[in-house]
Amino acid sequence: MSRSPALLGSALSAALLLAACGDQPSPTPSGTAPAPADASAHDAAPPNATPANATPANTTPDSGASASDATASSGNETADAGGGATEVTSFDHGDPGVLPPGTGHGVPDPTIWGPGIRFPIKDGPAFANSQVYGHGGGSGPAGTGQCDAANFSYPWHDNFCETRAQPNGLCIGNLGHQGQDIRASTCHPGVHPVVAVADGTVTHIGSFSLFLTTPDGSRTYRYLHMSHLAVHEGESVSRGQVIGMVDHVYPPHNATTTHLHFEIKAPVTESGHTVITFVPPYASLVDAYGRMLAGTP
Repeated sequence: MSRSPALLGSALSAALLLAACGDQPSPTPSGTAPAPADASAHDAAPPNATPANATPANTTPDSGASASDATASSGNETADAGGGATEVTSFDHGDPGVLPPGTGHGVPDPTIWGPGIRFPIKDGPAFANSQVYGHGGGSGPAGTGQCDAANFSYPWHDNFCETRAQPNGLCIGNLGHQGQDIRASTCHPGVHPVVAVADGTVTHIGSFSLFLTTPDGSRTYRYLHMSHLAVHEGESVSRGQVIGMVDHVYPPHNATTTHLHFEIKAPVTESGHTVITFVPPYASLVDAYGRMLAGTP
């Protein structure tokens, strides 16, 4: 799929940077414990590296599916007092690349990079929002906990390229969150099933990460922080198969909130050069969640 020059120039930079780093943990801010060696420090407190007056590159795609085609509509469903949510049939969501003020500069890319994927949490409702800047997060509002009802209410918010210490060439300064944080219907760990978004093979299991690669190798879907893994490395899985539970696994001290961190790595081609890089998952998740709510996951 061809992409705009601005986006592809950043994507190529990201691929070269990730290749040089070997997907090792990025430097963490002072006073923050380093991440384990199987994934980057995506849950570390954000660095003060994003210029206050920075603006995102022009990333409007020239082709591809758009999140505006998703089956979804505005709703006013809210969480109950116990940190859970009422049943929903529709949902309100922000646009791709629109991050809450003060959390970073997103990539306004509506491309559905995971066409036809199943939503990764088996049952709704679910809430896409920041676990670092949300209630109970490391940079969240003071005096609040992760089970605050605000974390379990709409609208959804994109948090790809949220200010973080991870290498990501699509983000300003080549640093930013590489995926999307998603909360299940409650903050309880180990009780909400996570499923394979597509048919494929489990190509990696680390201390807190699992990678699922499609049969043609064109996509790798990466899941972080699950517990109760129901698959093993090298196993073939089917779309919709339970692979684990939403949790807060982040050794050595489980120092994250209960949520699923979800990433997509895909090939991006520009001027005949193809790289495999992190791409924004938000539009794909909006599309998949809308289909799940409509009864056609």
